[in-house]
Parts: sequence; structure tokens; C-alpha cells
Amino acid sequence: MPLGFEKSSKIVTNSSKIEKHSFLPFITFNIISYKYKYNEKTKKKEKVEKTRTISYSSHLDGYIYSYYALTLSKYYEEKLKEKSLRNNVLAFRKLGKSNIDFAKQAFDDIKTYGDCSVIALDFSKFFDTLDHRILKEQWANILNVKTLPNDHYKIYKSITKFATVDRDKIYEYFSISKHNPKSKNRKRICTIEEFREEVRKKGFIDSNSEKKGIPQGSSLSALLSNIYMIDFDEKIKNYVHTFEGKYYRYCDDMLIIAPINRKEEIEKFVIHEISHLNVEINIEKTEKRVFQSINGKLRSDKPIQYLGFIFDGENIFIRPSSISRYYQKMKKGVLLAKKTRDKKNKIREARNIPSEKLYKKKLYTRYSYLGKSNFVSYGIKSKRIMDNSTTIKKQTSRLWGNLLKEIEK
Repeated sequence: MPLGFEKSSKIVTNSSKIEKHSFLPFITFNIISYKYKYNEKTKKKEKVEKTRTISYSSHLDGYIYSYYALTLSKYYEEKLKEKSLRNNVLAFRKLGKSNIDFAKQAFDDIKTYGDCSVIALDFSKFFDTLDHRILKEQWANILNVKTLPNDHYKIYKSITKFATVDRDKIYEYFSISKHNPKSKNRKRICTIEEFREEVRKKGFIDSNSEKKGIPQGSSLSALLSNIYMIDFDEKIKNYVHTFEGKYYRYCDDMLIIAPINRKEEIEKFVIHEISHLNVEINIEKTEKRVFQSINGKLRSDKPIQYLGFIFDGENIFIRPSSISRYYQKMKKGVLLAKKTRDKKNKIREARNIPSEKLYKKKLYTRYSYLGKSNFVSYGIKSKRIMDNSTTIKKQTSRLWGNLLKEIEK
């Protein structure tokens, strides 16, 4: 059985036990998403696949990472205060706000600034490229020490020289359903003994031999990515402030608002500073826009994309690719519900039991305003926060009707 809270607490809060703790491999799985990208050569939109690897740890390891994330975050927040960065670094902090609020803040700043240039930059494979040497140095700096304490060093090693096990492979090996892994009252994938005797011996474990990269998904990784960037954040913020500009970073998304004539200069400065971190800017995603007042209205040469939204100087939209993903998931969900109904009805028919209609409650909960934590509720929240945006209202008002059409097909 998994360790209870009391036993876990005695381990997690004891630094000498952490120094001797053997961390288990992270379990990994891939999230595949699709977006449509315009091809300049073919003059057509093409479907592009994007794969993101997510890692999660064992229960006890997860408690340890969470405890050390809590400990480190206190030091990190003090550093942000010391460096006047609390309004610049937005992600993975307890600010009581979401990406919607941060996007709204940025768009309001653009409106207030008036004639300006806006530069949006994105890191390429951010978590996969974090340099271990730099991370270790910044970790020590946050703690105000020259060398990491033994327990912190143990955590550092576990998050840099980490091992992984592919979830789908061990699910298949232990005959666990990917769609319903908790069936048969299963509370864990396997016991520690099964892991040592079977998973390890079968060669399912991979280790990170690179001097870069941390697992994306652990409770500590997000904070460490912020710690890694703290000196960079300070340099960019101070530089941009010399001409009364604005700088924001949300994980691997950066946004800079500045005078129009500073656009190229800023990009060169940021790329130069990035080179010291051994991470790379995704040039394809870099956006440089000019906003100017024309006939009393703020207009951009091309809309800017930021944190899932698009802004043209006056109107705010949810990014079309987000709407497309919703439709893909909704259609897939409706199709699966229909297949499940048909399969059950065949069995009922064979037993002379009346057929059942499509079970719609779950579909409504997942794909309509009747649910609380889904894309439609996100759209409604976005509309409200974005000053009751009429453009977002138009985008989301069609979703209910399209769901009903898909159900009735």
C-alpha cells in the first residue's frame, strides 16, 4: 500500500533521510496535439503534429518534490522582491490569476502605451534544454549559499540525472487499461518488488545521460525553470525599463512592449542574453508587431498572439487553433459515445432488451456551458475577463449549436 501522510511527512521533512533516499524513475507519457500551419510554398494550411512528454513521479517522490518546491518558492519569492521582478514573472506562482488575466493585462498595457512595438518570443524545447550546471548555480544562489546542501543536492541529482519508464509499455506488461487504469480497484501500477524484479530487469528504464534537461510535469520542475531564468529576467527587465517599456515572461513565453524604433535592438539584446543560458529561441514563433493610432483607433500591422489569445489593437480573440482543438476533441468524444451506445445496444438486442438512447449528460458536461471546467467555460470566463469581449462571445456562441449538430448526426 502507498505510504500514509504521517509516514511520508517524517521522510519528506527529514533532510538526512532525503540524502539517502532512492528515487524511482519518472513515468512518462506523450500528449499529442495538432494545429494547422500555413505553408508559404503550397499556399495551403497543413496539419502539424506536436508531441509533449509529461512525467510524473511515485507518490513518495512526489511528496518530496512538492515539499522542496514549497521550501524553494519562499526563497525565490524573496529574490523576486529583492530584484523588483514580482510583476514580470507570471507563471508557476501563487498569484490568484490565470493566463487570461495576464493576457488582459498585457493588452491593456499596449492600449495605454499607444504607438509601440510588441515583441513576443518563445523558447524552443525549454525544459529539455535547461543546462544542469547553470541550474545548480542558480539553485545555490536562491538559497544564498555557494554549495548546495546535501539534501538539496540529492534532489538536484534526481531531477537532472533522472530515469524514466514509458507508461504505455508497463501498462501493457501488467495488463492495465490505458482508458481505465484504476479498474479492478488498482491503486498502483506495481509493487516495489515487482518494479525491481520485473520492470528493471526487462530493460524498460531509460536514463538521462545528457548534461541538460529536466522532466516536465513534476511539481518542482516548473519552479526550477523560473529559478534558472532569474538573472536573465532581471537583465531584460532593467534593459527594457530604460526606455519605459514592459517585460513579461510566462514560462517559455516572453512579451516586450517598447517604443517602435527599439524593436530590432531589443530582439538582438534578448537573443544575445539568451545565448548565455544555453537555451534557444524558436525563431518561427517570434512575432514583432507595430501598434499605431490611426484615425483615433489603435491598429496593428498584424495581430499579436499571446497566452492563447490574439489582439489587433481593438479586438481580442481566442486563438483559432484552440477552437479547432476543442472541435477535434468534441467530435472524437461524441463518436466514442455513439460507438459505446451501439456496442451496448447490440448486446441488449441479443437479449431482447430495449435499446438505449445516446447518453448525453457526460457530453454536455465535457463540451458545453453545462460543465464547469471545460473549454466552453474557459471561453465564457475569457469573455468576462476581457471586458465582455463581443468577438470572444461570437466565437463561443456557436459551440453549443455545433455540439447538438454532432450529436444528432
